[in-house]
Amino acid sequence: MPLKFITSQRGALMLLYNGYLYTNKSVNKSNITWRCVEYRKRLCSVVIYTTSDKRTGEIIGDSPVHNHAADVAHVEARKVKEKLKKKASKVCENNGVMISKVLSKVPSPVVQLPTIKSLTRIVQRQKTDWAKKTDKAVVVNPKTLQDLVIPNMYRMTNDEELFLLYDSEGGVDRFLVYATAKNLELLAECELWYCDGTFNLVPLIFKQLYIIHGLYHDKLLPLVYILAPNKSQLYVSLSSF
Repeated sequence: MPLKFITSQRGALMLLYNGYLYTNKSVNKSNITWRCVEYRKRLCSVVIYTTSDKRTGEIIGDSPVHNHAADVAHVEARKVKEKLKKKASKVCENNGVMISKVLSKVPSPVVQLPTIKSLTRIVQRQKTDWAKKTDKAVVVNPKTLQDLVIPNMYRMTNDEELFLLYDSEGGVDRFLVYATAKNLELLAECELWYCDGTFNLVPLIFKQLYIIHGLYHDKLLPLVYILAPNKSQLYVSLSSF
C-alpha cells in the first residue's frame, strides 16, 4: 500500500497514516523517523519509521498507540486544501467551479473546513504564486464565457506590457479587447480606420474576431483585436466602451 502525504502550510511534507498526521523528525541511511503532529500540544510520543519519503516507501515500525483520537475532520480539511492547491497549479478553471468540484468529493461533512471565501483566497494565492514561478500556464478550453479564466501572463505581451485592454466579464455577452498603449497611440494618429470581422479564426466560445486597422504612413496596421460573443451585441457594447 503506497504511503500518503500532504503538505503543511509552510511546504513541509507530512505523512498521513491511519487518520493521523506525522512530521519529519529525522533522516538516516536506513530509515526516516516521523512523529505525531500533536507531540507538543498533547505530548503524544508516537513515532513511525519509513524506508523513504516517497509514495513507494514502506512502514517498517511504529511505537505504542496515540494518547488522543484521530482528528478525521481536521485531516479531511487539510486534504481539501491540498487538492485545491494542486488543481490551482495545473488547471485553468473558475475558482468557484474548482472549489465546488473538490468539495463534492469530500466523503463526509467536514466541520473544520474553511469558509468558501477562505478557500477562494487559497486558490487565488496558489494561482498567483504558480504563475510567478513558471513561464507557462496550463489553459484548457472553457465550455462557456463565464468559465473563461485568463492568467495574468496571457494578459501581457512578451515585453510585459498590458495587452488585455478590457474584459467586460459578466455573462453570455462577455467580450475582450486586446491592444497595447502604443497601439492606441498609433490608432489616434491615423486619419483612416478600417474595421473588419471574421467568424473563422476564433475560439469556440466566441463568435467573432473583430479587428480595427489604422492607415499609418501608407501601411495598414492591425492595432486593436476584439473577441465577441456575437455580431449584433458587439456594436452596442463597443459604443458604450
